[in-house]
Amino acid sequence: GGATPLPWPPVHTHVEMMWNVDAPTEAASNKQFYYDFPARSMRVDNNNFQSFWLNDTLSMVVPGVFCQQLQMGFGMMKPDWMVSNATNEGDLWLTRRLQRSPGYDHTRWNRKSALPDGWFDYFSTFATGEPYRMSAPSPAGKVVNEYYDFTPQTSFPAGTFTLPDTCTKKPSTSTSSLKSLFAALPHHSLHSSMVVMTAVHEAMQPLLAHIDGHQKNSVVAAMQTLVAQAMVDNIIMH
Repeated sequence: GGATPLPWPPVHTHVEMMWNVDAPTEAASNKQFYYDFPARSMRVDNNNFQSFWLNDTLSMVVPGVFCQQLQMGFGMMKPDWMVSNATNEGDLWLTRRLQRSPGYDHTRWNRKSALPDGWFDYFSTFATGEPYRMSAPSPAGKVVNEYYDFTPQTSFPAGTFTLPDTCTKKPSTSTSSLKSLFAALPHHSLHSSMVVMTAVHEAMQPLLAHIDGHQKNSVVAAMQTLVAQAMVDNIIMH
């Protein structure tokens, strides 16, 4: 029952508050999304860290300091990444850790397999189908993304998705490719996404040297979750 979960608006902004279930004392991460699927462009601002996913290239940036670019071989998540081919598991009353008002909300629960590593659990508002929260496995532990302030846009101002100078200069830019890794993986389960997320973590090492210690775990988890969401669209589901 309940309203069918809505796909994300094809052009929009929203906020995600992310926290790690396995590290409850860590501060939540506040992520501002700029999402333009028709242009295959996405930008996420996360405190003093940014990421840009433009076509098949994921750029991770400490502004003015360092830029790590990964040739992924696949692009950003689609608007219906957790709506299509998901299993309806019924409804639940949930709260959000960072809820702006107290109490519980009636939600619809959709699930996709990430076996043997767990599940992608996506919750939408029961009455309207609007995004509510998502939990997902990652090598950094189970993370929860709480969704707020989905605001459709007609377009974005010029320069919204322009890479900062840090990504166009040497030696502040490091580039590597995961295309061959992705092409060689079996496409029969989301277990493959764990392999790619681990590879993303390894490829991030030059970047992580420029990030404060207390923020490293949240940055790694944020990027692995971002990749996991895109992987849902790029691996055949069973």
